Amino acid sequence: MSFQNICAPAPVVSVVNNTVTALSTDVAKLFNKLHKDVLRSIRSLIEQAPSLNERNFALVEVKDAKGENRPAYRMDRKGFVLLAMGFTGEVALKFKIAYIDTFDRMEEQLRKQQTFAEQDNALISNEQQYELSSRVMRKTHALFGNKNYSFVYRALKRRFRIPRYTCLLQRDFETALAFVDALKVSDFNVPDVKEESPAPEVKQVHAKYVVQFPSLTISASNPAPCPAIPAVPVSKHYITDNELEAIKSLIYYFDDLFKPQIQWASKEAYRQGRPDASRFYDVWHEPMWFISRMRQLVSRNS
Repeated sequence: MSFQNICAPAPVVSVVNNTVTALSTDVAKLFNKLHKDVLRSIRSLIEQAPSLNERNFALVEVKDAKGENRPAYRMDRKGFVLLAMGFTGEVALKFKIAYIDTFDRMEEQLRKQQTFAEQDNALISNEQQYELSSRVMRKTHALFGNKNYSFVYRALKRRFRIPRYTCLLQRDFETALAFVDALKVSDFNVPDVKEESPAPEVKQVHAKYVVQFPSLTISASNPAPCPAIPAVPVSKHYITDNELEAIKSLIYYFDDLFKPQIQWASKEAYRQGRPDASRFYDVWHEPMWFISRMRQLVSRNS
């Protein structure tokens, strides 16, 4: 190896806007050419091939040895190859190979970085969405008895700061499963889930019926004044007959008309592996809790 090869400058490239680029000043220095000649060659290429865009040759400014701004071009691989085609000679050939090898190495590193970034920000797959929704259903059944699904989903979305469970990142998938499995009734403020007071016990004593309450005993032979029964507050809210009929119609349209079609579309979307398959599932599954409450409302007012 000659002294000249040891001291030869290495090709210089940099990543700009996710693209490996070379600066015309660095190219001129490596090929031992005047920068003004390199600029002339680039401008000639642009004139001859108008299809070349700023991605191939982007006009920039660089500071010279005096600290003054000078025009230069930042080029991608295609731009460099077109420019270097005009450089001839044995030494130029070695430098062209060295530059292209440097482009190759840097682009491979860039691809790996982009792959890692995509994996780190990837959303859960359709299979993972199905597994997570199944865990939510099992946990809801264990805690509330097949109702209040939205409570568990809401807790999951708050925990991971996502608008929908389908927006969960793959890196958080296992943590999300563990979170759902660890949920307890005490984690929710659900008025429907409370321990009920023991029911009054009726016993027969010497052919007389005695009703026993925790702090009161009344028998037929020993009557006692009945304690005052607290008045049940009357709600100020009411619904009209027309509103009740509208609620009935909504339940009918959802249960009898829309839900079967949406369920079919959900299964078909999962079968086709569509990325939005879980949304079809949510469309009919999420409103179920509200529909059940509407049925209770209709039952009380019918």
